[in-house]
Amino acid sequence: MKKFLICLLSSGLLALTACDGSNDENTANGEEDVKEEQNETEAEVSQVEEMIKQLEMTAEAKPSNSSVKFEMALMNTSDTPLTLGFSSGQKYEIIVTDASGEEVYKFSEGKFFTQALQYEEIKGGERYEISETWKDAGLEPGKYEASMTLVPSNINEKPLDAQPFNVKQSFTIDDGEQNASADAEEMVRNLEVEGENGTYTVTGETRKDAFIYNIEDGHHVITEDTRVQVEGGGSEWSPFTIDVNLKQDQLPSYGSLTLTVFSGDDMSALNYITLEQF
Repeated sequence: MKKFLICLLSSGLLALTACDGSNDENTANGEEDVKEEQNETEAEVSQVEEMIKQLEMTAEAKPSNSSVKFEMALMNTSDTPLTLGFSSGQKYEIIVTDASGEEVYKFSEGKFFTQALQYEEIKGGERYEISETWKDAGLEPGKYEASMTLVPSNINEKPLDAQPFNVKQSFTIDDGEQNASADAEEMVRNLEVEGENGTYTVTGETRKDAFIYNIEDGHHVITEDTRVQVEGGGSEWSPFTIDVNLKQDQLPSYGSLTLTVFSGDDMSALNYITLEQF
C-alpha cells in the first residue's frame, strides 16, 4: 500500500511538472508572437513614414476678382511609383476661414462623392496636380486663411492613420479686388452651351478683344489655357463662339465639366459655364 501511494504521488508530481513545462512553453510562444507582431507593425509604420517623406506637397490660394483658385500638387521625389488610395471620390478638402476663425467656405459641403475606391499613381519624379476654383466667392475685404488637404487613406496599400498632406496659406482681399469683380462680371455675358458627351459649342458676348479659357472637371484642369481672339471686341459687346472637342478618356465618370473664361491680362476669372453634368 505504501509503495502504491509513493508511485501515485510520483506520477502526480511528474504530471504537474509536465503541465508546468507546457504552460511555460505556451507563454514563451505567445510572447514571441506578440513581439513578432510588434516588429511587423513597427516595420510597416516605418515604411509608411518613409513614403510620406518621399511625397512633397505644395499648394497655393490665388484670389482674383470674385473667385479664388486653389492649386495643389504632390511631388514624388523617389525613383519608384507611389499609389495613393482614396476611400471615396473625395480626394481633397479645402476650408477657408476669415480673420476671426469663422469658416466661410468648405469644398465638400453640399457635395456628393462616389463611395467607390479611387487610386492615383504618381510615378517617380512626377507630380499629382489638382486645381479647384471657388466661383462667386463674394468675399468681403479682409484677411483669410485657406487650409488645403489631400485625403488619401493609404499609400501603396499601407493605411494612413492621419492626414499628413496639408498646406495652410493666408491671403487678403482688398477693396480694389472687390470693385474689380463688378467690372469683370460685365466683361463676359450671355454664356450658352449646346452639345454633349465631349462635343460642345459655347457662345457668348464680350467687351474684350481677347480672352483665355480652360476646362476642368472639379479635380483637374483637363485642357491647356486657350486664347480666343474676338473680332470687333473692345469697348462694344461682340459675339464669340468656342468649339470644344474632348476625348472620351478626358470625360469624368461623375461630377461636372466647367469652362472658365479668364482675362488675357492677369488671368482673373471673368465668367464660367457648366458644359455637362455626369
